[in-house]
Amino acid sequence: MRYVVLAVVLFLPFPLAAAAGLQLDFSVAKNRIDRNKKGNTTKEGWIYKVDVGNRSFKDLSDVEFKYKVWITSENRVGNRRKESSRFVTGSKRIADFANATRISFNTDRIALQQVEKVERKKTGGKNKGGSNKKSTRIIVTRDTQKLDGLVIDVFHKGEKIAQLRYGPQAG
Repeated sequence: MRYVVLAVVLFLPFPLAAAAGLQLDFSVAKNRIDRNKKGNTTKEGWIYKVDVGNRSFKDLSDVEFKYKVWITSENRVGNRRKESSRFVTGSKRIADFANATRISFNTDRIALQQVEKVERKKTGGKNKGGSNKKSTRIIVTRDTQKLDGLVIDVFHKGEKIAQLRYGPQAG
């Protein structure tokens, strides 16, 4: 029995050491690349800029970065609020990723939109002063979209080797 346990201890660490020997270092920043305001609508284009360093002490080839960008949409009408989220996917492929080098790539452009409308609605009944004039109620409607996270899965020759989670939605 002692030899079996010893054999398991000796053979088990080698595959784990090979997987643990891979070390990638990530840096992520989100950047607005354009903005267009027309009336009460603002349209913006955003990207994530991703820098990756290979600190694995070996060259990698055929590396693919598959990403999901989470977008949160919020709709406010007066005091009511409704929130939803969706994601956009994409990928970048790197043919050769040498040891001790850094690569950079940008996600595809992500279009976001903000709309704000102010409506004045007349309501029936009396004003606070007691007159019979109809009062006006102001209703503000806001539709807002924002970037809420990034998840990157790293594949080497089709096998998933690493994952990065960035932002609140990605966790």
